[in-house]
Amino acid sequence: KIEANLAIATEKDCNTHRYFDALLARDKNAASNIFSDIYTSFKKGFIPSSIELELAFLIDITGSMAPYAHAVVATIKTMLTGSGSILSKLNIKFPDIEFHLRVGAMGFRDID
Repeated sequence: KIEANLAIATEKDCNTHRYFDALLARDKNAASNIFSDIYTSFKKGFIPSSIELELAFLIDITGSMAPYAHAVVATIKTMLTGSGSILSKLNIKFPDIEFHLRVGAMGFRDID
């Protein structure tokens, strides 16, 4: 992966040098075309084929929060399953990327 990144960086560096060479040569046409190529390459950027996501929930499970327990469970369930889930929305927005979601939950309460 390092070699691939180095090759991309070297290509961008060469394009930058070509751009400044064209400017120094007062070749506005060439400079404009090279600048357009550079701008387009930066705009595209690198898009990974997969992304690992980690999501953690820290939940207050003290007695005073008991009335909200069902709402917390329902909210987390909505976030993780069905058409409104985080993964579902990401897959719609970025169909070319495979998302892997790891979820953790931890409850805390008062020390007696």
